[in-house]
Amino acid sequence: MGQEISRSHFRMHDFHRFERRLASEMALLHEFFRLERFSSSPLRIGLELEAWLVDEQGLPQPKNQEFLEQVEELDVVPELALFNVEFNVAHQQLGGTAFHKLESDLTETWKLSRAAAQGMGLDLAAFGILPTIKQEQLSVKTMSVRSRFRALNEQVLRLRRGRPISLKIDGHETLELQHDDVMLEAAATSLQVHYQVPLSQSLRYFNASMIASAAVTAISANSPYLFGKQLWA
Repeated sequence: MGQEISRSHFRMHDFHRFERRLASEMALLHEFFRLERFSSSPLRIGLELEAWLVDEQGLPQPKNQEFLEQVEELDVVPELALFNVEFNVAHQQLGGTAFHKLESDLTETWKLSRAAAQGMGLDLAAFGILPTIKQEQLSVKTMSVRSRFRALNEQVLRLRRGRPISLKIDGHETLELQHDDVMLEAAATSLQVHYQVPLSQSLRYFNASMIASAAVTAISANSPYLFGKQLWA
C-alpha cells in the first residue's frame, strides 16, 4: 500500500497472477491466525495528515512534485492530486507522552515543510475539503505523477465499464454531478490515526471503533462547502 509500481496497464495474465498471489497470501494469513503469529506488543499509535498546497489567495496549486523535491529528507509523500501531500508520523507506544511526541513530530515536519512551500511562493493548508477547489481542477491532468494512481483510475473505470462516477449531496443546497475519473476522491483530505492492538483484543477494538465512528465523524469531520455549494453541516 503506497508503494510505486512500474506500470499502469495490465493484461489478463496479470490479473490471473494477482489472483494466485492473493490466494497464497490469504492462505498464509489463515496460517498466521491458527499459529497466533501476530505481534503481542503493547498498544501503538501513529498518524498521517493530508494537506493542500495553496497560493496566497487560498487557491490549490498543482506543484507537489516541485515541493517534494524541496523536502526530500522529510517523511512527506505525494497524494492522488498534484496539489495534495501527505505527512507521516512515526508510531509510538501508547502511554506516557505518546500524544505529545506525535504532536511535536508532526509540528516539526510541518514547520520545515511550510518554510519550503513559502520559498516557492506557496503555503500549506490542512482542510478536509478546500472551499476554493473547483470540479474542473480534478482531472487526470492534475493527477500526481505515479503509475499506481494511473492504475487505480484505469481499473476503477474498467470495473465500472466506463460509466462516470455520480455524486449527489442534499444540504442547504443540492450538489449533483457526474465525474469521468477517480479524482473526486482528491477533494477530500483527512487526518488518519493508526492504531495497533494485540490480536486477542482486535475484535473488541474494531467493534468499539465502529460504534464511535458516527459520533467522531459528526464532531470533527465535516466540510460543508464543495464546488461553490453550501451543503450540510
